[in-house]
Amino acid sequence: MSMSIRKSAAAVLVAGVAAISAANVSSASAAVASPQLSNAHRSVQASVTNNTHCTWTKVDESLSHGVWATEPEDNVFAATMWESESDGIATGTEGDVTYRLGGCADPAQNTKFVRFHWDNPYAGSNSYDTFGSSAGVHAVRSGGSGDNAIVNWVVTVS
Repeated sequence: MSMSIRKSAAAVLVAGVAAISAANVSSASAAVASPQLSNAHRSVQASVTNNTHCTWTKVDESLSHGVWATEPEDNVFAATMWESESDGIATGTEGDVTYRLGGCADPAQNTKFVRFHWDNPYAGSNSYDTFGSSAGVHAVRSGGSGDNAIVNWVVTVS
């Protein structure tokens, strides 16, 4: 084999290795730059509108199942949101948050409570309630279906 053929073959080989290496580095960089976001099997994103003319102070939060993706705020003036999601194989998410009303335009509403409960099980239907809320605290719910549910509550007092 002549010297020029060997040099050409070597050049082709080096170029091919460089191209393969560059492609591997490029895809590795893309994987680092754009990590896959974890997708929970079940989640509940709760959005709450406070139409009580009161400030709410969180007194309790708990999850029976799952983890917080966004924790409930300590104080609510007009609106808030939180999100929990499943954490594990074949699990759902279930929890509750309770707020105490205070600083109300109508002082008779002070010290009332509003409690939100949700359950998005791995198998079965989603459920929501506000059992444990004080008399005269009304929460109207909309939405909340599906594996990754979005639920909205609007709260008023009478």
